[in-house]
Amino acid sequence: MSRREVIDGAVLVQPTPFPFHQRAARNLFRVLDRPCPRSLEVFTWLEFSPQETRTFVPDLLVVRRGAVPDESPMTEPPVLIVEVIDDASRLWDRWVKPTAYARAGVEHYWHLDPRIPEFVAYRLVGDGYREVVTARGDERVGFDVPMLVEICPGRLARA
Repeated sequence: MSRREVIDGAVLVQPTPFPFHQRAARNLFRVLDRPCPRSLEVFTWLEFSPQETRTFVPDLLVVRRGAVPDESPMTEPPVLIVEVIDDASRLWDRWVKPTAYARAGVEHYWHLDPRIPEFVAYRLVGDGYREVVTARGDERVGFDVPMLVEICPGRLARA
């Protein structure tokens, strides 16, 4: 299964993520889903189409409950988008997509690079993202937006 995204009319096709990528995404989903308040929901690989010429499929999204249509792409900005970085997606996930997410009004953007391992959280300030916190290896960081969580990138990268 490949991931197809549309950016300004150009179709980007990425291969199915390798196990290290899927493992990190699954582990982070668990970390987010447990404390998720009833007003929010956590999803994986949900289509987000902020414009007709742009459709993204982030690794993880936190959305307001009721904001997701059952049978069409989401158009309302998620509260949080998380991308798990790998070699096939590094340029897109670190530079292209965050710019598009900021323009769409996504308040929080995180990326997790399980190869380093590194976690970086950003918050929308004006028309771009500002880094809020970074953790590497077995460092732990905790914060309460959009929910109370503790993140340890080394732990997320392991089985």
